[in-house]
Amino acid sequence: MIRKISFSVLSVLLILTYGCKQKQQQGGQNEQKQTSEKIYNSEEGHFKANYPGKPDVSTEVIEEEGVGEIKKLTASYAESALKNYTVVYAEYPEGYFKGKDPIKVLKGSRDGIIKNLGGRISGQKEITSSDYPGYMFKVKSGNQYFVYNLSLYKNRLYQVWIMNTQSFPEDTSFLESFEIVE
Repeated sequence: MIRKISFSVLSVLLILTYGCKQKQQQGGQNEQKQTSEKIYNSEEGHFKANYPGKPDVSTEVIEEEGVGEIKKLTASYAESALKNYTVVYAEYPEGYFKGKDPIKVLKGSRDGIIKNLGGRISGQKEITSSDYPGYMFKVKSGNQYFVYNLSLYKNRLYQVWIMNTQSFPEDTSFLESFEIVE
């Protein structure tokens, strides 16, 4: 029960950050700025993705009962009020996912997202992202349409999404550009 609650609570926190501009906490040398190819490379987050512009980056630490400290990084770019590109990772305590079925973990995260958005799922499938277990799904919530890719790498849960209004995004190259970097 605690695990289900912690995934739901984390999903709420991750959802609340999309589209919001939070003050960027300086990571010093940890965060590299975009190159001319618009690829954002997060050394701290161990990922890179091709954003349409420079993302706003924020970090925070969440203390979760029964889990411990969860470090969270959000890199989000709002192309307009109508479209948003986001990568969020949550770093759980070392060994937290050990022995757990990765697809069940990802489906639990998916269920928390759908519940917290009050949305309806519209397509889903298992994927791999940078050779790691992943899960893709679409969800509609009011006039917002999301395409999500979830990935699990060691003790990190990555949520990558595009939010669009009026219809599901047709161009998913942002999702496809996401790569976990060791």
